[in-house]
Amino acid sequence: MEIRIATTPEEKEEVYHLRYQAYVEELGWRPEEVDDANKRLHDPEDETETIYYVMDGEKMVATCRQHFGASRLDAKTRAKYSLDKFAEFPDEEFGFTYRLVVLPEYRGTTVLIRLLLRVYEDVWKKGLRFSFCYCRPRLINVYERLGFIRYKDNFLVEEQGYMAPMLLVVDDAKHLNAVRSPFLRTCRQFTPGTANSEWFARTFPGMRECIEMQFLDPEEFLKQWAEALEAPTTTLLQGLIPEQVQRLVSEGAVMSAKAGDTLLREGEAGHEMFLMLNGMARFIIETPDGSKAFLGTASTGEVFGEISLVARTPRTATVQAITDLEMLVVTQDFIRRAMKAYPDIAIQMLFNLTVLLGLRLKNTTERLKGALQESTKLAKVLATQSKPRVERPMLTPDELIEANQVTIQHVHRPTPGA
Repeated sequence: MEIRIATTPEEKEEVYHLRYQAYVEELGWRPEEVDDANKRLHDPEDETETIYYVMDGEKMVATCRQHFGASRLDAKTRAKYSLDKFAEFPDEEFGFTYRLVVLPEYRGTTVLIRLLLRVYEDVWKKGLRFSFCYCRPRLINVYERLGFIRYKDNFLVEEQGYMAPMLLVVDDAKHLNAVRSPFLRTCRQFTPGTANSEWFARTFPGMRECIEMQFLDPEEFLKQWAEALEAPTTTLLQGLIPEQVQRLVSEGAVMSAKAGDTLLREGEAGHEMFLMLNGMARFIIETPDGSKAFLGTASTGEVFGEISLVARTPRTATVQAITDLEMLVVTQDFIRRAMKAYPDIAIQMLFNLTVLLGLRLKNTTERLKGALQESTKLAKVLATQSKPRVERPMLTPDELIEANQVTIQHVHRPTPGA
């Protein structure tokens, strides 16, 4: 495989088509710049920033774009990444990675690592101190293993969904060593200092340490979430002994959210599910008339998002955080790794997931039956009330008396043969 920088119009056009394939056709995203007629995704920043791509023979299999701090950043970018906290550093020392795409058949291979390692080398050569990006929940684990740190609250990107902001302190060799990052060897080649990592530790206390604990001490990680992982409602992990749970969660990543955050949106693409470690979330759907309908809640130990994980279908409901919460992100890659490394654990977890889906289907069927019964009752009532009334002509007083006499005579007339 070969990593290149796109410089010719032909190279860039192939990158734009690859983006369209991933973002629009696969994920269903609709950025403002999308060109459906030509099946390409291009924006003005492509003219000034560096576009990397990976070739496997004659096939382009991955790409990303890198900003190297050559120009001042706009207010929107500064707010998104909370750059006010980095005010003592010039914009020229910030880097940003965007538009990362890897073809489906190359995910889980070394392609992503190779591409980002090349970018990291260039980041060092350009003299950047901090490299920023944001990612979907399913990629948090990947970026944290590279050495990136979640340093601020998540945010919602309109066309992409709920994202986790990530930061790499470029010369933080100590942290790269702690998480066994593939960037470490390159970092040591450039003789890293300690000033930037010490500044980060003072400005964002505890952010780095919680990640290091997660990677190096799964036993402590398990103790921290024991209540959630052992709760009766945690059907996903039932039947697993503590040692198996410990192995399993060491492969995952924990994601935090603030009360009011929209975690998932109805209709968007998804490839992960979430195990609630603490807090509460609610499910909402949009009705045909455009109003919102409340479906239910999820709390400690419960799972949501499992349908998209299994079937790769769009999200069936919007999920909002009612309280601050934390979730274990369970991805398809997570399950595949478990199937290879711990098949007994993966089999039990997949069985539990099957049971969970069956229970969800049963509950949904019962709700539909109840709704159908209510609908049938209502239809009968409406049908009765809507029968046309027969309009009778008004009778005069003499006609009314005569009619009553006829009726009386008819009622008292002797029955023949009695």
